[in-house]
Amino acid sequence: MLLNFTIENWMSFQFPVRFSMIATVGRRFSERLVPLKKYNCRVLPVSTLYGGNASGKSNFVEAFSFVKKIITDSLFVDEDIPVHPFKLSEATLNKPCSFSFDLLIGSNIYGYNFSANSKSILCEELTIFKSKNKCEIIYKRTRQAYIDNFDKYYDKETIKKLNFVKNATRCNQLFLSSTVLLNINVFKQIYDWFDKQLIIIRHYDKYSSFYNLFSLNDKFISIVENILYKLDTGISRLAYEDVPFDSKLLPTNVKACLETDLYENKSIFYNGILFLRKNREIHAKKLKIFHTGSNNYETEFGLDEESDGVSKLFGLLPAIFSLHEENRTYIIDDIDQNLHTLLLRKLIENFVSEYSANSNNQLIMTTHDVLLIDPNLFRCDEMWITERNRDGASNLIAFSDYKETSKDKNLQKAIFRVDSVAFQILFLKKLCNFYKSNKKYKQYSRSYKILPCIK
Repeated sequence: MLLNFTIENWMSFQFPVRFSMIATVGRRFSERLVPLKKYNCRVLPVSTLYGGNASGKSNFVEAFSFVKKIITDSLFVDEDIPVHPFKLSEATLNKPCSFSFDLLIGSNIYGYNFSANSKSILCEELTIFKSKNKCEIIYKRTRQAYIDNFDKYYDKETIKKLNFVKNATRCNQLFLSSTVLLNINVFKQIYDWFDKQLIIIRHYDKYSSFYNLFSLNDKFISIVENILYKLDTGISRLAYEDVPFDSKLLPTNVKACLETDLYENKSIFYNGILFLRKNREIHAKKLKIFHTGSNNYETEFGLDEESDGVSKLFGLLPAIFSLHEENRTYIIDDIDQNLHTLLLRKLIENFVSEYSANSNNQLIMTTHDVLLIDPNLFRCDEMWITERNRDGASNLIAFSDYKETSKDKNLQKAIFRVDSVAFQILFLKKLCNFYKSNKKYKQYSRSYKILPCIK
């Protein structure tokens, strides 16, 4: 599970900005918080980032995508690291981009961070938290030296292998990635969180979650069919068909590309068929969608014949409903794109209503839809605003920094009456300024401070 994420000098984020999934003191919806008794804290299952266009929401999501790629996809020997520093200041152009994670893996909290420029990894560090406020270095890598406590955690043979990897890791590689690539699995749980448990769905990723369809059971398919029917999509039922890899449906050049470019446990959607490489073999399934017309006449449709909203639903449903069965963290950019507000709300309500303290999955989303700013749906620490200042730098502010008030409802009603996004953001500013100007309404602060981003 993701606990904290900090970025600095990445795209529109010039200064350090920290995003947290650690719950504040509030009691609202406490039944769905995940308690970590060892660390005396609770973890949030869901979080929403609101903001106007170009405020930094997508750049926030792209930071996760970059980290996932740099950890799981090895670069070539002389390949540049695809960093994107803040460009609106000469002082930051030559500074490294920095990323920091606090992750719950198993029963332990690990801290993992690194800084990089286009040519090399400048610093990389892995720590383990012994308590809420005490951590110990497992290893720390800089351009000058390695510092480690391997002797406290691993046997002599493993330490010998790790020391070999130290010397074999290129300047544009992460030590964490190198160990896994060389089949040294001491850090594989951390690697797997980025590789398998962190799922990112960007606004242009139309079928990002389709790989889940390989593991869907009949019960889940039945649930999805029922939901699609209730949402009045016109879809009567779904079916799946195994497609032999040597099928005539696949051109020879496509087969060749799949053989060389489709990696183990990776999937790709092409021409209505989903391909997955598992145990070195490529498996293929075709999704079949049926609509029923007059006189109960049933016709098969391709996914490319469905509306953008229905296509979006197919990408989101595995995320929304598989979260209760899988240890995953979904990050969805522009979740409201092509979806009606009431439909989106119903999907989110389904997720949060079934969440319990025994769950270990998370849903983080960005949206323009201020109608989702609702204390009956989210806790205050589950709602954030992205904002860009006059210098073009993005920041994040959490609603949990300020206590809910009786006037809060009136301000929300004002937001609901406004159609223009610009005016909606204006009302959001007024809401936050109201919180900030009334000291008696301030809520218990987090263990860290967030710079005010709304002026």
